[in-house]
Amino acid sequence: MAHRVVGVRVWAVLAALVVVLFSGGAWAGEVDLPRHPSISPDGREIVFSWRGDLWKVGVGGGEAFRLTAHPATESASAWSPDGAWIAFESERSGRRNIHVMRPDGTGVRQVTFEDGNLSLSGFSADGTRVLVSGSLEGDVYRSARPYWAPFEGGPLTRIHDAFGQAAVKSQDGSLYAFERGGTSLTRRHYRGPDDRDLYLYDDADGSFARLTEWNGHDAEPRWRNRNTIVYLSDRGDEGTIGLWSMDPRNGEDGSIRLTSNTDRDITAFDVSRDGRMVVFTKWDGMYTARFGGRRLDEPARLRITAPEDAFPRRASRTISGDVDEAALSPDGKVMAYVAFGDVYVRAIEDDSPTVPVTQDMARAREIAWSPDMSRLYFVSDKGGTDSIYAATVSLTREEIRERFAEATRPPDQPAEATDGEAADEEDGADDGDAEEAGTDGDEPEGEKSPKKSEVTGRWADALRFEITPVVDEATDDFQPSPSPDGTRLAFRRTRGDLVIRDLLTGEDSVLLEHWDFRMDFRWSPTGDFIAYSVNDADYNTDIIVVPADGSWPGVNITRHPKNDHSPRWSADGKILAFLSEREGDHDVHIVMLDRSLEAMTGRELDAYFKERADAAKKRGAIDPIDWSGARKEDEEAKEPPFTREDLEDAYRRLRRVTSYAGNESWLRITPAGDRLIFRASGGAGGSTGIYSVKWDGGNEQSVSSSGSPHQVSMDGSRVVVISSGRVSTVSPTGSSSKRHDISHRIEIDHRAHSLQKF
Repeated sequence: MAHRVVGVRVWAVLAALVVVLFSGGAWAGEVDLPRHPSISPDGREIVFSWRGDLWKVGVGGGEAFRLTAHPATESASAWSPDGAWIAFESERSGRRNIHVMRPDGTGVRQVTFEDGNLSLSGFSADGTRVLVSGSLEGDVYRSARPYWAPFEGGPLTRIHDAFGQAAVKSQDGSLYAFERGGTSLTRRHYRGPDDRDLYLYDDADGSFARLTEWNGHDAEPRWRNRNTIVYLSDRGDEGTIGLWSMDPRNGEDGSIRLTSNTDRDITAFDVSRDGRMVVFTKWDGMYTARFGGRRLDEPARLRITAPEDAFPRRASRTISGDVDEAALSPDGKVMAYVAFGDVYVRAIEDDSPTVPVTQDMARAREIAWSPDMSRLYFVSDKGGTDSIYAATVSLTREEIRERFAEATRPPDQPAEATDGEAADEEDGADDGDAEEAGTDGDEPEGEKSPKKSEVTGRWADALRFEITPVVDEATDDFQPSPSPDGTRLAFRRTRGDLVIRDLLTGEDSVLLEHWDFRMDFRWSPTGDFIAYSVNDADYNTDIIVVPADGSWPGVNITRHPKNDHSPRWSADGKILAFLSEREGDHDVHIVMLDRSLEAMTGRELDAYFKERADAAKKRGAIDPIDWSGARKEDEEAKEPPFTREDLEDAYRRLRRVTSYAGNESWLRITPAGDRLIFRASGGAGGSTGIYSVKWDGGNEQSVSSSGSPHQVSMDGSRVVVISSGRVSTVSPTGSSSKRHDISHRIEIDHRAHSLQKF
């Protein structure tokens, strides 16, 4: 019997240990980013929102107890005056409505049933009503009104007829404090007519009194007692939103700052009903402080833990339908993708594997091929700011096979020649090989220049990549665009500066200093000019063509008080297409920058476009760039596609190409300049989709019924389309289509992902 008792005790201890280990003891993680705290009337417990649910913890911190577990979001909460109920905001019914529950999470029921979102501000003094605010009545003035809802359910009743929100009632039930103003508190240092101010409403006589007139934010009042209101304000010299208090009888003249936070804003707070305790959130922490007279004692940060299984640390995700960007390589054989913040590549041949180029929690985007395919540029925020990186192929499948064959070859057996070497031995170095290598047939002494195929072919067979920073500064640098010869890189810096970096020397030149973050730009095919669209001081966009070396001021080629934007060049640089709203909606327009095209007859233009289309079929990757620093000079001077004089009167030669009922967008142009591709509503049959038309607006073709056109291949034969996160290539006339899906599964570390965001 004694042995049995000992055995039972041992098993009880082990069972208790298991319970501790798996119920949050050893597995408990610290709560980060708690939000919307509300403190119980006796100041002993705090309810807060975390990861979309409500939790409860003691004022000293410790392990939090979960109150709600619902897929919908629960946010702000408020305790009833007697502490018997907790009201809270929830989206579980679709809109944000008010629900109530017991302090242990039981007895949940819905109190309001509005089809508009409501915000909770508290209870009435007697606990029979819940105070809310919302825009429910279709007022012309777009602001919320304060209401009360019966605790047992029923229609809402206005507290008063003025606009306002966040109404809270004093403990004795005679006064309401509320705020007016619609600008978000997150708009720090806002000084304007829509800032927030505090008001007082006397329910007994229906009178109003303005409490604050500070030219900034005063918001979210809470009663400490009848003669003290605590509120959020960005007044003072600290430059942050902190806690302040005032006597409503004296207004803001006697306001006292209660907190000394100078690093970050206080985002939300609550005051216990007995007026002794304050709880507030600041950035990723929750703090409590006690009143010592009229001022607060030093706040203490709470350490709050919760079971880690409240939210999966890691998740597996298939990214086949998550593609945001796609770029076909210059040789048309490899597609680069951006999906869920990473860069991928795959050959466009059927059943080609998807290979990740980047694999981290940073956000990669804005991919661009180097014209010789030696690099794949992209933007990443992994260093804390947006910077530009380049990926190069460091290992291929063929190289692995060669290494394996070499490692397993018997010592006395000679190495077998590769297929390429065998062909060279058999045929010799013919003129074609010499031309491809960029020589006249006589290879210079020293290191040989790589052949074009040695650079381009590696991407289709790639397994591993080397990532190197190209523009890695303290500024935000993004939207990389290599010049047609690949030796320069244009990009945007900060909000709207246009910068060109010489990739051979590392020198930067600022082509344009501007503030417009929506600027769009494109290199001319010769690399001598850049066309860009940018807002002026009247918020009107025009298209400017400027020499890439800044040798003379840019020329405004559109000159219209309506917006012109999205410049797109033909491959010979003689035609520029763009979007314009000068006729009402955004329509496609073109301009013949080379005015000699204007003098051509229709038959001559058809011959011109056919010649340019045939020339486009020969386009692809350029010869490998010599990154040693020697810049190639043109062997023969090329005639410029247009003159400065052509630009000066270009605005007189604009042609409207489309006139659909809706707006055109996502404009692209074929290399020959003979067809325009765009997304539009009101096309054939009035449907929305991707369409293409000839340069004169005729021969409309439906390219795709959905998606957006991202690119036209260099040879003009294919349009890269993304629809619902999946990529296809379609002919410019829509006569053929082929899907190029990626197939890859990633593991997401939610903590690392969130830390990278912040």
